Amino acid sequence: MIKKYLSWGIWENDDQIPDNESRGTFVAISEKVFDDAKAAEDAHRSALLDEDNQILYLLLPGLATWPKSPSYTTANRRDAKFPILAVLAHELGHIAWFAKNSDLKDESKCFRKLIKKDWRNTYSQRFREFGRSSDEHLSLPHTEDIVSDIRNGNFDEGSHGRPDNAASKVKAIHDADTFASLFGSVSSDEDFVETYKLVVLNTAREQPLTEFVITVPDPKGKVGSARNIIRALTTGNKRLKAKADCIITLGILDGPLNPATGTATFGSSSDPERRTRGSGKGRY
Repeated sequence: MIKKYLSWGIWENDDQIPDNESRGTFVAISEKVFDDAKAAEDAHRSALLDEDNQILYLLLPGLATWPKSPSYTTANRRDAKFPILAVLAHELGHIAWFAKNSDLKDESKCFRKLIKKDWRNTYSQRFREFGRSSDEHLSLPHTEDIVSDIRNGNFDEGSHGRPDNAASKVKAIHDADTFASLFGSVSSDEDFVETYKLVVLNTAREQPLTEFVITVPDPKGKVGSARNIIRALTTGNKRLKAKADCIITLGILDGPLNPATGTATFGSSSDPERRTRGSGKGRY
């Protein structure tokens, strides 16, 4: 565990693996994730909802000033274990994105075909700082545009009278059923990672996540609409389900990069310096 807020995942490149040792995979989960999950459970709140709503607040600065902002409202799992599994799955998803690099980016592979329908480019940084985008959507709004609207108080038509507002952009992203979350709309790798996370939670051995509802604000300032993201992940013919099916087809969930099966493996070594080396992905 780490005391700082951000968790991270990392894996070793071929040229960084010590002789006679297997590839190291390292994940650090912030101590705050554990503390917050326990606090939510003790207060009889859903720990998973608390965790993902915190992510929304970090992703969209100023969200607290928006009276009818998007928020996660319902989940069938409320215990402290699930947000920890969610963060672990997210960080392992970053590792999987690079570990399965050839499968994910080969032009003939399913995920490559799918992300090309949503992203103008798919540049992957060695480390992805939280919320930082380097990719460009082909059609949907960007989180930077939503943040700009929030800062200007352009929440909905009730606040500024403009049809192009933060609520309309959030709604457009969720109406498309393309991304697993607003966080997943930040970049092509977060697109994969957040989809991977939800697939892991939906296939967990003990009481899988089957209901995960976000209230999407109304562009006119009226009552928002409830969306069960798991339904979009598992049914219908939109791209989010196709991405989830692709992740299953790639076989990632059958191997050591699935934290929900009890088979996840973590790098260890007699060489203490090995824990400071590596390449790979991301911060949550």
